[in-house]
Amino acid sequence: LVIIDYLQLLTTTKHHESRIQEIGEISRILKEMSRELKIPVIALSQLNREAEKESEDGPSMASLREAGNLEQDADIVILLYKTKDETGQIIKDQVKVKIDKNRNGMTDKFTLLFTGKNTKFSDMLETEESE
Repeated sequence: LVIIDYLQLLTTTKHHESRIQEIGEISRILKEMSRELKIPVIALSQLNREAEKESEDGPSMASLREAGNLEQDADIVILLYKTKDETGQIIKDQVKVKIDKNRNGMTDKFTLLFTGKNTKFSDMLETEESE
């Protein structure tokens, strides 16, 4: 397993006309590496600022910053985001998970309980049952 924490920090040695093209090349390199080494590669990417203004349905693959080919090359795209309550305040202990693309399975949306001090995600139902 290879995890790339914050894809936008990677660069290539080639000159590209735009950052989107460079991210596209990086995406292809990661896909080739995954196939050649027969291992999963997880690349974390920042959502663009417009994602905060999106609908109740949450962000979409188009929200990936400098997305370019990321959405095409990825087998699975999972978006994590915070939601707001009725007053507009962020709900700190909840994270929405949106499986926006899954070549070999279903897409779905669900909510997880997030414990920041431990960086732990828990199933909301498990938490409710233990109380």
